[in-house]
Amino acid sequence: MAGITRGAGYCVNKECFDFGRRTFIVGPGDGFSCPFCEQDGKVMKERGFYSGKSDIYNEVRVEYGFDVERSCYREIARVRDESVLGRHNVYTLQSPLIDSEEKALRVAEVILSNLNRYQGPLADSDSVTPGQARQTAIVTGESRRSDGARSEFQFSERRSFGA
Repeated sequence: MAGITRGAGYCVNKECFDFGRRTFIVGPGDGFSCPFCEQDGKVMKERGFYSGKSDIYNEVRVEYGFDVERSCYREIARVRDESVLGRHNVYTLQSPLIDSEEKALRVAEVILSNLNRYQGPLADSDSVTPGQARQTAIVTGESRRSDGARSEFQFSERRSFGA
């Protein structure tokens, strides 16, 4: 199994001064010891995955704001390309390294534009192929509140992707 390239380590000792504080980890390894209490902590690796069977992506989700106590991400930022019609792939990045909505939306925007940049045309010539023409996307977002409920929002700002 290949080592991680990026991730974060967290102290899980509730009595420690550093409890829940993120420590960046770069390079291989699966272990983390708190520098203050020297107990083993939790390692969260940055990971990405996709769903769908299409050649193109129309949405990227970034899960961020890792909660050590619940062992889950508290927030989700989404960027969607509304010019691509139909069902297409959705890419999800889970990153303990991102802690703000602004960063998460920027990362999602860059990932979406790069995923579609080098895709070839689909067999259906009537389909829109991202990267061949200027695209406009509506940046949308979704966040999970601490009570588990989700709230969705949409920015009126339009951002351009592609060439």
